[in-house]
Formats: sequence, C-alpha cells, structure tokens
Amino acid sequence: MKFWQKFWQLVSRKDLVFGTLLFVVVIAMGVYETCNKITVTFSETAVDISTSKYSMNIPYELVESAELTPLPEAGQVIDGTDDMAARTGHWKNSQWGEYYICADLNSPDCVAVRLKDGRLFAFSRRSAEVTRELYELLRSGLALSE
Repeated sequence: MKFWQKFWQLVSRKDLVFGTLLFVVVIAMGVYETCNKITVTFSETAVDISTSKYSMNIPYELVESAELTPLPEAGQVIDGTDDMAARTGHWKNSQWGEYYICADLNSPDCVAVRLKDGRLFAFSRRSAEVTRELYELLRSGLALSE
C-alpha cells in the first residue's frame, strides 16, 4: 500500500491523464500515417502515385504494358528508401533490372507498368485486394485513353 501512496504523492492525476492522452495520440498518428502513406490518384491522362517524400506520374499514352505481379525482392537501392511500411525510389534487382517503385509493403502484390521507353514503374497500396482494384482502374484508364 505504501507504493501507491508514494506514487500518488509524486504524480498528480492531471499529469497521468495528460501522459496517457499524449501516448494515445502518438500511437494513433503512427497508425494513421502508415495506413495512408501511399496515395494513388487517377486522372483522364495519367495515374499519380505519391508519398510525403516521393512521387511518380505515369501518363497512359506512354504505357506499353501493365500487369499485376507478386512484389519481387528489393535488390539494390540506387536512390530511395525502404522501411517496414513502404519502399520508394529508384532500385535495381535481378528480375526487373532498374525500376522505380512506390509500394506499400503490406501488399504482397504490385502493379508493374512498363513504359514505351523501357522504364518500369511499380506501385501498390494497403493490401492485395486494394492493389488489384488499382490494377483494374489502371486498365480501364488505359482502355479509355486508346
């Protein structure tokens, strides 16, 4: 019983509530940022994929092919980042060679888009289901631009 008496003498209830609320806010912000780290926006002429530090623009007229594929091993970074939530930037691996990526690592799949000039762009968001929906939207955007 002495422990709790001493504890409440040292810590006011107001300080304890403030500390708890601060902790909850920090956790909530981390979860929110991770869930919304990558955004994908479709327009009439292109698809834009972005994070707070990286963005890609894929004009439909430059697309040679697009496929839904398992996300390959990262390979070597040329100019990019890779953390527990996302992989972004310019990379090189044995499967694709040099490629550009903006992928949510919660999804095992990605949309791989090869451009007419040979560059490859890959992106994913949140889950396999969401990534599949993005692939279908991209295909419909490509069909409309033809």
